[in-house]
Formats: sequence, C-alpha cells, structure tokens
Amino acid sequence: MPHRYFFRRALAYLVDALTVAIPLAILAAALHSWVGLPVHAPSLINSKNCENVSIIAPEEQARLLPPGEGQIMFQVLCKVRYMMLTEQRILTMGNQLGPESGKNSRFISFQVDENGNQITTWSMDPLLYLILPFFLAMQLNRKGTTIGKRMLNLQVRNDNGALPTLSQGLMREFFKGLPLVLLALVYIWENIAYAQFSIEDMAELVRQYPLDGGPPIWPFFLRQALIGLAVFVFLLGSFIVWRGKTFWDRFAGTRCLKPEDEAEVQTSNVP
Repeated sequence: MPHRYFFRRALAYLVDALTVAIPLAILAAALHSWVGLPVHAPSLINSKNCENVSIIAPEEQARLLPPGEGQIMFQVLCKVRYMMLTEQRILTMGNQLGPESGKNSRFISFQVDENGNQITTWSMDPLLYLILPFFLAMQLNRKGTTIGKRMLNLQVRNDNGALPTLSQGLMREFFKGLPLVLLALVYIWENIAYAQFSIEDMAELVRQYPLDGGPPIWPFFLRQALIGLAVFVFLLGSFIVWRGKTFWDRFAGTRCLKPEDEAEVQTSNVP
C-alpha cells in the first residue's frame, strides 16, 4: 500500500525542488549574460527543439566520419532551454543508411555556441542535488515542515512528536535523495571527461568501432541509471511502508503527517 499522502508528498517534493532550482536558474542566467560563464540552469524544467542543419562543412564531416557504403551524412542541432532562462545547443553529426534510419549509424554529439564552435557548458544540476537535502533538513529542524509541505498541509515530526533534529533531517533527506547526490557527482565527472575531448578526439574514438557500434559512454549510462534509481527509490519508499512510515522516515526516526494526525505520533511505537 502506498503512503496515504503519496501524491501530496510527491507534489511537495517537486515544489521544494523548484524553490532551490529557480534561484539557481536566475543565477545561471546572470552569470551567462553578465560574466559570460558557460553555465546553464537546472534541468528540472526544460524544452527541446531539434532541426536539421549544415554547420560543419560536408568535406570536413566526411573527413572526420567517412560515410560507409549507402550511407548519407546528417547534422542535427538540438536547442535545449532550461527553466525558460538559459539555452544549450547540442550538435549531432554522423552517417546513417537513410533519413529515418538509426541503424548502422556512426555519430558524435557535442555542445556548440551560436557560431557552431565547440564549447563545454556546466550545469547547475549538481548544485541543486547537493543543496536540496541541506535546505530541506534545515527547514524541518526549524519549522517541522518545508515550503512545499506547508502548501500541501504536511509536516514532519520525530517519534516523540517534537521537531526533527538537524541530524534527523539530514539523515531523512540524504537517505531519500542519495541517488541524486550520486547523480551530482556523475554530472561533474561527465563534464570534466567531455571537456577534455575535442571533435577530432571524439571522431577518432568513434571510427575505431563498427558502423553499428560505438564506444561505451559510461558517464551517460551511469547518469541514466542513477536517474532511474532515484525514481525507483522514491516510488519504492512511498509504496512500501511499514506501520505508516516510508523507509527514510523509519531510518531517521521521523514521520510525515497532517497537523490533525499529530496525535498518532504519541502512540506510533506502541506494540
């Protein structure tokens, strides 16, 4: 059985994430516009628009990634807009059997600026994932609730009915958000790894593999796995409860409830 306030809790967590993501998005936009730092806002809310382009000269593309028999060359530019404030441009170029075929393809993807030059941008996602648990834990310790939980009429108390201690709040939020903390580290690793690769390096690496294969992109695979793990942990913790508690609440000795349910805390540990 899911926690009885599952949807309230999920929405509250989203609101809480937005309360941290929005200031980070504004900061990213300011740093990009005023200082010229290559940073983009958190990807909590984003939109993507892709189109066929011809940014790299055909002869240069053919030199980097020689097309195989029956293959045609393609270039696709995707503009990803984060939090409606910052934009990232990702150019994918390669070869494939036909316009609608992804089979037997060989391609590389890299970030570019407005002029098509390769750049490396840094995401605010790691900051969001690392700051959020501290931000929520401090709110729980001071007020017994968070901005999102207050909007949804929820609060958190420890097993004695008192406000959670800071250590309880940190245990609760880091245990719940551990996959996101790991994801932040993977994002940093991924950015550092890709910053060291030029277009020539990526093309040379891809050319070493068959037409229907490619190099293992470990940071990308690990990132996707951790995103899935974060969703799984939240759903598992919310749908598998024991005596009315999610596993992170049980680990931290806390309980999430409505104000009118607070009397339950006093008897929650009674056999």
